[in-house]
Amino acid sequence: MASTAYNYLAIYDGVPSGAAGVILNDNFSDISDLTLDSIQGLHTSNGTDASHDIDITTGAATDSTNASVLVLSSAITKQIDASWSVGTAAGGLDTGSVTTSTWYAIWLIKRSDTGVVDALFSTSFTSPTMPTNYDYKRYIGAVLTDGSSNIYGYTQTGDTWIWDYYFDDVNDSTPTTTITDLRTSTPPVVAEWIGEVYLQLNGTVTRYVNIWGGDGGSTALTGSRYVIQNLTASGTADIWQSVAPTGVYTNSSGQIRWAASHNDFIAYLAIRTYGYTDPRGRTVN
Repeated sequence: MASTAYNYLAIYDGVPSGAAGVILNDNFSDISDLTLDSIQGLHTSNGTDASHDIDITTGAATDSTNASVLVLSSAITKQIDASWSVGTAAGGLDTGSVTTSTWYAIWLIKRSDTGVVDALFSTSFTSPTMPTNYDYKRYIGAVLTDGSSNIYGYTQTGDTWIWDYYFDDVNDSTPTTTITDLRTSTPPVVAEWIGEVYLQLNGTVTRYVNIWGGDGGSTALTGSRYVIQNLTASGTADIWQSVAPTGVYTNSSGQIRWAASHNDFIAYLAIRTYGYTDPRGRTVN
């Protein structure tokens, strides 16, 4: 009698192993090793209808509880402006209608009774409305709609999203000197902010801006601190300087923190978001 060979994934203390461990009951041949929280492939991009469709490449990931492996064996296209239905070139919204200026999580989903894997959009980054019989899910990215409910253009490389056009999240000539939470143009998850701070003066003065990671308290600030300082200028708005901090992480609401040293003699201050690096469901310590 002919035998049938199956590939399986065993996880033992978070490390794939062919020995003892928790066996995830998924037979697959294209992904050979996944650890807890792991994600491989599953890259997203604007589809043919760039304003409403998202293409998702093949790949695999553990689900949000690390109980199952979700394998997308064929690329899929989902439509944010149509109610979810199974398959590619089909609706992807879990409930309601697409709205303006809103973040949508992209979820990979699976029904364990048939093994079918699909994807959907949801305004919930924790508990999407799952289609009937779908019982496993994994967050794999996010998209943002504009004032016309169209998806903003972006390029994803690995876990990094870069906007087609930057966002000025702060644009002010009389900035606050109080430590302030800033909702950046990043999804409402813990992510590394990719941006730049611009400061332009209109006098012979010294002014600076502080940027902190989003998890600090109002007095006990934590996270990486970056400073623009010693910016001196003569005349009106004739010198500007910028810095692009690295290692600044948002909190789970997509916020960082900032404060200016003064609110005078500033011709132009901008805190600009170019993109972000998203762990895509991995645990961030």
